[in-house]
Amino acid sequence: MVRTAEKSVESLVNTHEFDTYLRDYNDTTTLFAEVLNGAMRTPFEYSYHSGELYASDGDAMGPIFQKSLDQAEEIAMRTPKLAFEQRRRRHEQAEYRDMLAMAKGELPNTMIVVSDFPSELQNAREDVGGYNVTRQQTMLRVIYWQDGTMHMVSQTLDGSNRTALEALYEYHGRVPAAGELLGQRTHMQLSGDEQTYLIDRLTGVYDRSLTKQYGGTWYAGRKDTRRNTYEFACKQQDLIDAYAMAHTDNERFNVIAALEARYERATGFVERTETTYRQVSELPVAALLPHIHLSAELHLMGTQARAEGKVYSSCGSTLRSSEAGPSAESQLNALGYGNKSEEPSNEEDEFGPLTFKCTEGHTNHRKKNELLTECQTKPCKEGSVGCG
Repeated sequence: MVRTAEKSVESLVNTHEFDTYLRDYNDTTTLFAEVLNGAMRTPFEYSYHSGELYASDGDAMGPIFQKSLDQAEEIAMRTPKLAFEQRRRRHEQAEYRDMLAMAKGELPNTMIVVSDFPSELQNAREDVGGYNVTRQQTMLRVIYWQDGTMHMVSQTLDGSNRTALEALYEYHGRVPAAGELLGQRTHMQLSGDEQTYLIDRLTGVYDRSLTKQYGGTWYAGRKDTRRNTYEFACKQQDLIDAYAMAHTDNERFNVIAALEARYERATGFVERTETTYRQVSELPVAALLPHIHLSAELHLMGTQARAEGKVYSSCGSTLRSSEAGPSAESQLNALGYGNKSEEPSNEEDEFGPLTFKCTEGHTNHRKKNELLTECQTKPCKEGSVGCG
């Protein structure tokens, strides 16, 4: 994955081109960071042009938020217990509108968002979609407008401890209302230095509250680790390349299993079996070096992960056993936006896509091989997909 030319965001926007390399790289590294068993901090920057925010690959952010809401509606129809995704996507759309207002100078230059773990899943016993019910993470977002650029930094906070989350509001003199925190955004005007270090200060507030409650030393809601999984993932260039070149689910699973094993060795985590580490230690040193015998590492770690029934959860999917899901859709997934559940199927039938927009504005979801009742009883304009 070698990039041969640089393109400005403005040129990408003007020509409606997307930087494929950058998108694939970001998608892969953020997926890697999400599946690792550590704290993740993810920074991204966005440019403002003509009433819209754009990512570095030239993709507009507004349509992505709308797509997530559309998908949430379909998810709710397919899986009623995940209907809360609609509510959360509406909060995020309002959050995006606030970002645009910040860029235009209509709101203070800094916003804090506490995207807490859904209360509907707090008693779940196994992972649902991309939600890890063991870690029950909150995504803390600090969004700030600085020097003509929208900066967005997210930090995972394990446990979604309510007392510690409320301390984030109290730190700025606020008392949050009962219930979900996602829609309770905090706005303030800060200096550049204050903006840059705010995510560190808030993470510290959360951890000090946990220390007060339970004792011990904490980092981002976890004990005994201070390694940023996103930073670690970005250094695994050979695995990033291997994931990009993978053609099957089994190959992708092997890459993620190898990534996890590397992370555990680097951080001193000993959560895998003694057999795994004995097998790794018996390999020639070259077997763990990039591009030499990488295939041996992938095969070994993948086989061991399957034997242990490993499950990897990330934004967009839960990977079980020999199955590995698709890469994360965009940077916004890594920042905590969008549906964590598997995306709706793109399956089609004789009437066309199951998700569509009728020219008469009818509901854009239907069951396979069935026409919408509204489309049967009320004439639709000729050519409307999914209408009779």
